[in-house]
Amino acid sequence: MIVDILKVNKTENIEGVYREVADYLHTNKILADKCVFFEELKHREELGSIKIYDDVYLPHILSENILKNIILRVDGYREKVLFILIGNADEEVRSKIFRIITKLLDRNFIEELFRYSKQEFEEKIKII
Repeated sequence: MIVDILKVNKTENIEGVYREVADYLHTNKILADKCVFFEELKHREELGSIKIYDDVYLPHILSENILKNIILRVDGYREKVLFILIGNADEEVRSKIFRIITKLLDRNFIEELFRYSKQEFEEKIKII
């Protein structure tokens, strides 16, 4: 599983974050089709809010359009955004994602994740 941080540039809204994330994912061959990604994000939001706190977005998608599993923290946006994108959902991956999402119910854990350097962030996610 890839664990990474993307610094966005002067993005004014969550749609701008989505565009920058889609570009990053597609450029790095993590995402097959950007248009499908946008449709999947829209569909996910229709199922229920992806905001887990007033200032925290947790877009999470399980899709064949995702070529490599990734947890991506977005820095540089006024609110916290953490993508969990899964293409391969074997039992080990499902178990890890469940543990991560359970940890994200703790506000303090989220605050810690967004304070960590890239190396600390990667290490913390990998040991969960």
